[in-house]
Amino acid sequence: TSDEWYQAETITPGPRTPDAIQTNTAWNHTYYERWEDTHTAKSLNVDGNNLVYEVINHTTDEQESMGNTLKLVNNDTTNSTKNFTANEDGAEYTVSENLGATKGTVNIDGITGGEAEVLNLNSKTGFELGDGSTALNFNNVTVDGATTVATVTNPSATVGLNNTIFNGNISSTVNYALGISGTTTLNGTAANANVSMSSGALTFNTDSFTNAHSVSFTGGTVNLQTSGYNTYTINNLTSAAAVGYKIDFDATNKYSDKISATGTSTGTVTLNNLNLTGNFNNVDANYKVQIIQNGATST
Repeated sequence: TSDEWYQAETITPGPRTPDAIQTNTAWNHTYYERWEDTHTAKSLNVDGNNLVYEVINHTTDEQESMGNTLKLVNNDTTNSTKNFTANEDGAEYTVSENLGATKGTVNIDGITGGEAEVLNLNSKTGFELGDGSTALNFNNVTVDGATTVATVTNPSATVGLNNTIFNGNISSTVNYALGISGTTTLNGTAANANVSMSSGALTFNTDSFTNAHSVSFTGGTVNLQTSGYNTYTINNLTSAAAVGYKIDFDATNKYSDKISATGTSTGTVTLNNLNLTGNFNNVDANYKVQIIQNGATST
């Protein structure tokens, strides 16, 4: 008979190899570091009158998450363009780490025509568009969970909002391009942005463009029909006649949404949709409601 007298095992990790960040990454994907552990078992056994020493080796495959997937995609420098795409209708992605530097072009994509996909920043610091940043684009998503979603320090970087509900601010000390398209809502501010919209439908807050560098609407619809009667302050507004403005209007009390166009604002504001309340029973020749302030032209 043989009796085991001594036994020990050691584990020797092999070199770690990180997954390569891909051009296209789904929201539910995880990137791993992978390695091989070598297990060495040593035993000393009594076999009758003999001592038997044995060494047995075997290996196991191991892996460990490299961290928050969006952060990895955002920071990646091996691909000039990265697409971070929802894996299913109604998906929600929750950020678990500060996102840090945005490198190259990063596209955050929901599913066209699907349910609302949500990017939840979860109170983490957002995208940082500095050196090495080209563009940050949001398509078909709702962005939520942080007061400041992006900070721009590179004037050559651009931000795009397309079919997006953007609940947060874009902070910047430099002038940068902010493109608007699709049916988009900006529930935040865009400091120092050069804002442009040539098509689509935009809803925004009263102060969204107060500190913008310039705002140019050449097409599409500007929707001011929200609750109550509000004054929207827009710095350096340029508006083409082709743009349709939708406003709330109280005929009885002579209240309406107003645009306070500051700076060197020029162009035409075309009212193509009035949400009317009240009545015109007591209208006289002096009935006036000022919709545009500071000298812009209305038609």
